[in-house]
Amino acid sequence: MISLGAYKKNVLRKLKFWFLFLSSLFFLITLAGVSFWTFLNSSQGKDWVNQKINHLIPSLVIEQLDYNFEGHLSAENISYRQGESLYQLHKLKLSWQPACLLYAQVCIRNIEAQSLTIEQPPNKNDSEPLTFTLPLPVSIKNLSLPELRYSNNKEKGHTRVENISLTATARYHSLNLQSLKAKVMNYELHASGEIDIKNLLINIHPLSVTNKANNFSLNAEITGYPNA
Repeated sequence: MISLGAYKKNVLRKLKFWFLFLSSLFFLITLAGVSFWTFLNSSQGKDWVNQKINHLIPSLVIEQLDYNFEGHLSAENISYRQGESLYQLHKLKLSWQPACLLYAQVCIRNIEAQSLTIEQPPNKNDSEPLTFTLPLPVSIKNLSLPELRYSNNKEKGHTRVENISLTATARYHSLNLQSLKAKVMNYELHASGEIDIKNLLINIHPLSVTNKANNFSLNAEITGYPNA
């Protein structure tokens, strides 16, 4: 028979073994995590992340990507090509709240960019259905874009929108505009409302368009399906 004292020693020996094993395992995992965190924050790590993004999404090119895990990200140029369409974003600065990921959502405090250029082929079929769905809800507290250029025929020039500011919430395939301000030519636009991207349903209320130079003012509501 095993004595009570020997049994206690055997139990204590096993507890000590498991304690040392789990402590060592926790230390190694923590060390690996800290090392990887440090690597991702280094210039080599940021280059590695950029290469991985370009490898996973070949049509997306990011130049001079910089970020930290406090919620700040910047890039000199971002270009994305989809078929014959090209989207270019210049001098992006973004701040967000990483803690929001714990609640399965993305909270963006501020987005700033110098300009956004959209080029599309002149014969693009506008009736093609959109199949865009966000994996997580996204809220944008403030977006600032001094210039947006849109062109579907380089020979005929482009449409230019200036001084865009936006506060919005996007959930999967719908966009809720709390506030949208922009300037097209000499007309100032103020709007709020909802856009269902999947079903192409637009509900803008109110919509205000003014031109102080010509004493022009228009207030309206837009509701319906653009392709109906």
